[in-house]
Amino acid sequence: MKNISKYMLGAILGAGLTACSPETFEGISEAGLPAVQTFEGNINLNVDQNINQVTFSLDGVKEVYPVWTVNTGKKTETFTTNGAKRIYTVAGDYTVTVQIGNRNGISEGKITKTFHIDNSIVDFTQYVNKISRDPWFIDNAAAGHLGCGEPSTNGTNWWSAAPDDKKDFGVYDNSLTFTADMNYTFDPGKHGTIYVNTGCSLWPEYHLDEDFCVPVEVQQSTYNFEVDGDDLYLTFPKGTYFPYIANDDIWNTPRYRVLNLTTKAMELVADNGAIAWHYLLTTTHEVAFGGFDTNSPDNLWKEAGASFRSLYYAHGGSWEGLPDYEHSEADGKYSVILPTATDMQWQAQYQLSTNLSNANVPADASYDFSCIFVSNNDVPGVTIKLTSEDDQISLINERADIQGGETVVYFTELPGQALDGNYKMVFDFGGNPDGTEITIKDIVLIDHSKNTITPPAKEQEPEQPEVNVSWDLTGEKNLWLKGEHNTLSFYYAPGWSQIADPETEIDGNSFTIILPEATSDQWQAQWHISTDLSATDIVAGKKYDIRFTIYSNEEQPGITFKLTEDGNDENFLTADRHAYKTPYEDQIVQIAGVSLTKGENTTAGFKLALDFAGNPAGSEVTIKDIIVQESAE
Repeated sequence: MKNISKYMLGAILGAGLTACSPETFEGISEAGLPAVQTFEGNINLNVDQNINQVTFSLDGVKEVYPVWTVNTGKKTETFTTNGAKRIYTVAGDYTVTVQIGNRNGISEGKITKTFHIDNSIVDFTQYVNKISRDPWFIDNAAAGHLGCGEPSTNGTNWWSAAPDDKKDFGVYDNSLTFTADMNYTFDPGKHGTIYVNTGCSLWPEYHLDEDFCVPVEVQQSTYNFEVDGDDLYLTFPKGTYFPYIANDDIWNTPRYRVLNLTTKAMELVADNGAIAWHYLLTTTHEVAFGGFDTNSPDNLWKEAGASFRSLYYAHGGSWEGLPDYEHSEADGKYSVILPTATDMQWQAQYQLSTNLSNANVPADASYDFSCIFVSNNDVPGVTIKLTSEDDQISLINERADIQGGETVVYFTELPGQALDGNYKMVFDFGGNPDGTEITIKDIVLIDHSKNTITPPAKEQEPEQPEVNVSWDLTGEKNLWLKGEHNTLSFYYAPGWSQIADPETEIDGNSFTIILPEATSDQWQAQWHISTDLSATDIVAGKKYDIRFTIYSNEEQPGITFKLTEDGNDENFLTADRHAYKTPYEDQIVQIAGVSLTKGENTTAGFKLALDFAGNPAGSEVTIKDIIVQESAE
């Protein structure tokens, strides 16, 4: 099956800026400083005791921001990010003072809160599991993905990189791969370099009066985690490559303080006591695809012998001929200057002869193609056609919209064609505006089986319905808290052959199920618990809201959460399955406005049935913070 995909990257053109006016901005006012006590109920410190990570949140308010100051007893750190995460390695109580800021300044008042860390870190297994799942990249899309600042800070108060700030230095191509057995691979990627600060004494042969790039090969090394005082560190041997070598110390003693680590985000600081360097990394890499590898020894275009063949230039419905336009060919780049606008496809043709034929592009293979257009104008529907001399047989015959700036166009898994003779390459810019100048460069044609570069596929997450509910976890509105939840029953049957019941740990409103064996089909890993909910709590015809949190050491394809009448599995509030995709992270599930499916009151009470079927072997799954409450509506 032919699979054609295109990825377009357009230069960002000028964006209009609207100036403030006296009607829209009245200036700052000391009287307008926020009163911190107003926001005390919005301050939330969420401690994940599994990984000693604290999330600092100011919930449900806009137009203001938090100022957090955490005192560990050994040092003080101040930061302003809402939702910031920090890891604390030593058990004990910690103090945080909170101020509130707005456009007028920061509140004079403060609120002091404490949080507790249960255990000091001695086992790095969960951190290794998080870091070793997917390759890591500098998070080019985030502000502050690189930065520097005062020592003992998070390293952003002197300089903080804007999104895509360093796109011309190859730093976003670098990939970092960690394995569970503590091995580390640095791959420089397509650009083939590491990025180095001009202040380094390293690599003097490449040294400039500004930051510079150094060509490197793939490097194999190791990594480790260490605890020093209250801090967790990621360490490497001397001379280990990293996307940005900011000073000699980072090369000689690679040691990065871990501020935050999830399966998708890692925040690091390298601090030598004189300057702190900040790094944000991600496993959800969104760097625009730059085309396939032009330097690959399997790039057929390098030996295509492409040369100018002919052009055709016309416009209007009568196809009135225009004078030939200027063009040039040099060093694998092909440029055209189109002074007059055209209207239709095939009115601005540019053709190249090649020696490509079935001798070097055999019909029994499939092929990948990419090229880059550099244009001063948007040109809709540019045609790319790699075709036989008589135009009857084509390996490529596609159209793509070209944007001002650089546009990458690529096609994958193009089926080979039986051809008598050579291919010619045709580009057509019909529909171009006046004064269009285009250069085509970095052409790649490669056997798909020999291509080592895969275009990024951006996963489309299903859109979740918005749930606008005020939740009551510990109050009287939470019906789930009524009575005890400790009468258990199980059905654990991988392959529909029942085995020993899974181990269960109950801690208040938190239930952990340990599943040593994998299962496949729904209902092969059932877990049931009794409740004291009755027909006076859950009434037929009324609507209810449900919320709970999932936490696991593994991805789970579908966890069934069924709150049902005991003895009547057809009368339930919810029986949905919920995929869990973020190991070692809380995932909140919210279900609003559900009613009993049978519309009948029960005399038997209710039970909660969970099913984890599809679980990987060795899964430990926690369902916690369950809320069942009557809908406010």
